[in-house]
Amino acid sequence: MENLDQKTAALIGIGVAYALNCQHCMEYHKEAALQAGAALQEMLAAVAMGEKVRNGAHDHAKRGAGDVFDNLRA
Repeated sequence: MENLDQKTAALIGIGVAYALNCQHCMEYHKEAALQAGAALQEMLAAVAMGEKVRNGAHDHAKRGAGDVFDNLRA
């Protein structure tokens, strides 16, 4: 991750950890973000972005499941 500063990488890590529902990972990346000088508001923004990604993937999968099983409806 040579093109990202440590704070940005840690914030991305927080968002990804949230999207993957990995509490241990969120703790790890929170500590890295704190060490890199991230503020609480920045970390919460990363969580919010992870939530948007996770919800988007969920919505997409739900539509896909509808497409897969629509042909079984009576």
